Amino acid sequence: SYSATKFAVRGFSLALREELAEHRIGVTAVCPGMINTQIVADSRAHGAAMNQRKAKVVETFARRGTDPAKVATAI
Repeated sequence: SYSATKFAVRGFSLALREELAEHRIGVTAVCPGMINTQIVADSRAHGAAMNQRKAKVVETFARRGTDPAKVATAI
């Protein structure tokens, strides 16, 4: 659902950009990469294998994800 929603936001942004271009209004969608937030930790996982995989992803986000404040400043 996360990927589908992100793709929908991108598609909507591109369509809106086309529609508003004649009015000289720009539209930008920002889709940053890995950010150190609770999004993975707060997600649901079912079964031991999924929980083990989730734990690894949470660890990766904590180790390699960019600090949200840093991303906000860059945007």
